[in-house]
Amino acid sequence: MSFGKISNFLDKFKKLTPPDYLIKVSLFEIVKSELGIELNKENIKVNNFVIFIKEKPIIKNEIYFKKEIILNKLNKELSIKIKDIK
Repeated sequence: MSFGKISNFLDKFKKLTPPDYLIKVSLFEIVKSELGIELNKENIKVNNFVIFIKEKPIIKNEIYFKKEIILNKLNKELSIKIKDIK
C-alpha cells in the first residue's frame, strides 16, 4: 500500500466543514479571551456559516464591536469562512 494514496485519501477530510459544536467551542473561547465574557453554548446557533447568538443586548453589542477580530480569529482557527455573527 502506498503512503501517497493514504495522504490523498486524508486530504478529503481537510475540506469537511467542522461540526457546529467545534464552531461554538471556538467562538466561546475567542469571546472569553477577547471580551472576558462567557457565553452559554446553548445560546449559539450556526446556520450556513452564520453564527446566531441569543444573549442580552449588552453582550451582543460588545461582540458586535469586536466582530471583525472575532471573525478573523474564528476563520484562522477553523480554516473555514464564517460569514457573519448576528
